[in-house]
Amino acid sequence: MCLITFAYRVNDKYPLVLSANRDEFFSRKSREAQFWKDEVGCSNLLAGKDLEAGGTWIGVTKGGKFAAITNLRSNSEDDQASLSRGALTLEYLIGKESPLNFAKTIVGNLSSFRGFNLLLGDKQEIVFMNSKEKSILSLEPGVYAFSNNTLNSNYPKVVKGKDKLAKLVNTETELNPDLLIDMMRDRTTAADNSLPRTILSKALEKKLSAIFVSDTDRNYGTLCTTAFVTNSSGKTQFIEQNYDELGCPTRSHYFEYSQPSITN
Repeated sequence: MCLITFAYRVNDKYPLVLSANRDEFFSRKSREAQFWKDEVGCSNLLAGKDLEAGGTWIGVTKGGKFAAITNLRSNSEDDQASLSRGALTLEYLIGKESPLNFAKTIVGNLSSFRGFNLLLGDKQEIVFMNSKEKSILSLEPGVYAFSNNTLNSNYPKVVKGKDKLAKLVNTETELNPDLLIDMMRDRTTAADNSLPRTILSKALEKKLSAIFVSDTDRNYGTLCTTAFVTNSSGKTQFIEQNYDELGCPTRSHYFEYSQPSITN
């Protein structure tokens, strides 16, 4: 039940602002964010790595590309899927396709993957893809959020995360990734009457309704928060903050690099 929020060309000083919580079982092995050197033929790739399937849930490149993915709630069709969704983000990041062209190339092979939302971007455009709807959206400037349903859904955490980010980017505050990390630590759960009706129990749905998830009974929760801010001169600040099974901060990884401006 991950959450990704981002602001695209809303603030002239910060044309791209993104924050993401990765929720997963703590037993799933992964590597924390770092440059991948030459292991995939792309030394400009900065991302965490899923050590079970080899892909990544979110990543950026020094050239200005970025990608992030969340799962959709499972259905019977997903049982036939054989490929890891994290391979899609990795393939895009190390490839040469534009966001729109990449999305078009994979739309005919969606049955090979379990349901997903896929965010693809570079210096020219941002594209959002929902595999269930087989939709590809080229995004206009704005503030967006998504989790495990559609873009800007009415899930409480999506509404709240989007609102928090909108307030942040529309102030005179000097933005940095630390502010985004703090924003994504909100553990407040939604009221019962605002929980979505799904196949999950109300008790579990309530736990998952928080921006920052902690479900110690299932050894599941927010493993890390990734946040990055690109300013109008092309400098990007990137932070990954990791957490233990109790939701306490552990290691933090900070990177800073420059790229050509993404403004028009």
